Amino acid sequence: MGGALISEFCLGAFAAPQNFPIRNRILSGMSVGVPVVEAAEYSGTRITAGCTLEQNRDVFAVPGNVTNWNSWGPNTLIKQGAKLAATWVDVWQDLPAEVQLTLTPPAPPESGDASSASLFPD
Repeated sequence: MGGALISEFCLGAFAAPQNFPIRNRILSGMSVGVPVVEAAEYSGTRITAGCTLEQNRDVFAVPGNVTNWNSWGPNTLIKQGAKLAATWVDVWQDLPAEVQLTLTPPAPPESGDASSASLFPD
């Protein structure tokens, strides 16, 4: 299994709350776009959305119930111009073609003669 550890902090550094915006800036910078599902008025998600916009990336927001405090963030972002994401298709259609191509699984091999593909005898 592969992976990477990317940080501006030393390994084992304390996860102090003031470091979260720095970390989130790195995450948004590595992304094509950032989806916001829930975010209170003063949340790290709002900071990440701001970093995303500063880096000329897309912000997608999932609208929520207006009586839910955690819907304040995405609902406000939509009012401010974030891309509304009601389903995953909304995000997919907005991805650059080369990203869609990279993420699309290869087509299954064709079985050849359609009559031989049946599980039931004639």
